[in-house]
Amino acid sequence: MNNLLTGVDAQARSVISALKLFEGTGDINGTDAPVTDGTLISVDPTGKVHGSFIATKDNLIKINMLPTGPDTPKWQALHFQIGNLNIEEEMVLGIVIKSQAPSSITSRICIRSGVDGEFIDTMLPKTLVSYSEPSVHLDLLDLSKTPDFPSAAEWRDLIIFFRPGEVDIEISEIRFFVV
Repeated sequence: MNNLLTGVDAQARSVISALKLFEGTGDINGTDAPVTDGTLISVDPTGKVHGSFIATKDNLIKINMLPTGPDTPKWQALHFQIGNLNIEEEMVLGIVIKSQAPSSITSRICIRSGVDGEFIDTMLPKTLVSYSEPSVHLDLLDLSKTPDFPSAAEWRDLIIFFRPGEVDIEISEIRFFVV
């Protein structure tokens, strides 16, 4: 993906900006539901779900998913492809998310790093909780205290893992940064 942004987090900011500009809807019926270039919704293929997403000028993305089979999916997630994100000289990786849900829902935020044909998941320390009123979540990863987080990777994804089961959430803002 080409962009004019600079800095180690430029790819992440570009992908999130593309979603901010996107207006559209889509169905969630299989394992992957592409949203925009660099953004997709993934669901464990062993658990059947049906759902949809909508993106408008007023919200980044609203996601509704409901399991339809006997097996609850092991994961349901929103992925952002954030490039290789070389953090060798950086101190902190952070994210701010503004969200809302009709009834409270918990989610976990992860950075997935592709290294040597495999991937390493690094969960950010806090749990994102979305409430019936808009709320803001701030999470930081102190890179000096996270020795298992690879400083270099072939690719990385920013992932919001929703709880298994029914999901009804609106994400109105995401800010990703590295300093």
